[in-house]
Amino acid sequence: MTVCRRAVGFALLVLACVWGGAFGQRGGKMTLAKLNVPGWRPASEIRTYVGPKLEEAIDGFVDFYLGFRFLDSEHRIFQKGNKKLEVFVHRFGTPEDAFGLYTVRRSPGKLVNIGDHATLGKLPNLMVWRGRYCIRIAQVGRAPITEEDMRPFAERLAAQVSGKYNMPALVRALPADRVNWLTLRYLHYRNALEQVLNISFDNVFLLGEDLQNRRWDVDCVLAELTVAGAPQLVVLAAYPNEQKAQQVVNMLAQVAVDDGQRLLSRRPWLDYLARNGKHTLIFRSQNLVAYALEVAQPDRVKALLEQVIARYRKLS
Repeated sequence: MTVCRRAVGFALLVLACVWGGAFGQRGGKMTLAKLNVPGWRPASEIRTYVGPKLEEAIDGFVDFYLGFRFLDSEHRIFQKGNKKLEVFVHRFGTPEDAFGLYTVRRSPGKLVNIGDHATLGKLPNLMVWRGRYCIRIAQVGRAPITEEDMRPFAERLAAQVSGKYNMPALVRALPADRVNWLTLRYLHYRNALEQVLNISFDNVFLLGEDLQNRRWDVDCVLAELTVAGAPQLVVLAAYPNEQKAQQVVNMLAQVAVDDGQRLLSRRPWLDYLARNGKHTLIFRSQNLVAYALEVAQPDRVKALLEQVIARYRKLS
């Protein structure tokens, strides 16, 4: 789904699935030094990358990791016959950071039950979120690998960390029976320019304003909800104060006006009608902003998002 309204443009989103326990480090350090999978042998030494040095091991995307307070990473290649795979263990400052990176870096595929959350990509590769760690396993060379090859590595690594971890409150507030959990993104702390532009061309949600050292404390979730049998993309963003949230509401409203949309109502929702008969909905509840574009069923979407906001208040 690609939607573009002048300043606000949504890229085709590959979002995420969700289940889990409670935030906070539970116990145990994840490390490749303790990893042993029968039938596979190490084909390289363990290499450790700290902070920006990760760029030496991955092709691009290092800003994505640093934007989620990436700490360090271990890397090793394993071999079985002519099959080779590489394993990364990425460590982050908090489980929220690890979860956010997981949602923006995994490949499209299917959900698998490993750790706190996992996605098997079609490439193939396997990405697992476990507490403040992300595990990434991928094929090396031409000999194909399978889920059965990758799964024991991920399961044994995930078992090194005890406890269970929940998704962030903003994500858990979503109605599980209406969410496409394979297409969810969670942005937290600060974000690399590339992923900010994938959300809105002019950054009207004020994400990642400073790509160097400043922290903006914005939690943002993008989710595809099923409303009246059709997919509806929504954005929920929690800001550090009401003034910041109102600034975002004002910019979103200006985008609708500049696009030639007609204002139908101001309270409690800003409801704009576009030339194609679809609605743009904008709502602020204290420091939380809800936004929906190309809405065919405005009353249903409003009611659903109001329920999400109420649930978020209870969870947070």
